[in-house]
Amino acid sequence: NLYTPPEVVFGETLTVEQCKRLKDDLYDRVIPALHPDIIITMNLGLATLTGITGFLGPDQRSHKDGSRAWVTKTTATSLAALRDGGRTVVLIEPIPNPADKLNPLNCLSTATVVEQCRYVVNLGPSYVETSYRRLDRADKHVWSVDLDKIVCPYLPICDPIVNHQVVKVDRHHLTSSFVASIAPAIDDYFTKNGIIP
Repeated sequence: NLYTPPEVVFGETLTVEQCKRLKDDLYDRVIPALHPDIIITMNLGLATLTGITGFLGPDQRSHKDGSRAWVTKTTATSLAALRDGGRTVVLIEPIPNPADKLNPLNCLSTATVVEQCRYVVNLGPSYVETSYRRLDRADKHVWSVDLDKIVCPYLPICDPIVNHQVVKVDRHHLTSSFVASIAPAIDDYFTKNGIIP
């Protein structure tokens, strides 16, 4: 129920209408056809400790600060739809992002030392993360997963290179090589917590 226009999917910029069509297709056709036991969701870290940026609601108007109730309600509604049929839902909490406009990958191309591209993040949970954790506590088939320490092992410092891999392709998205490098840690997390057998 949350759209972030313009969104980029597979390198293509989408309009709000295209984003909504993709979401509707996911809920109405793809998920029922696949019959998954577990659905894993992830959202960009657009919610901050003080507010929200970048979301458009169904009324096509920007929902920024003061829209916490709306975000909480639409998240719960989406979760109920995803849980339909007894599915387990994993809510991956937004990963740390630079507070300023720093793009770690662009920074690496001009920096003289890697440390110039480090950034420090606030350790407090955003209200979206707090909401996810509340939903987790209310339902044993809902998991709120915090991967911050996997993405930023020296939290609150986030390095642009971890495990000899460039971490991000832009401010929000992880590189595929970094994701491959952390896959064993994520698998271990899911197994130890009983999310997957």
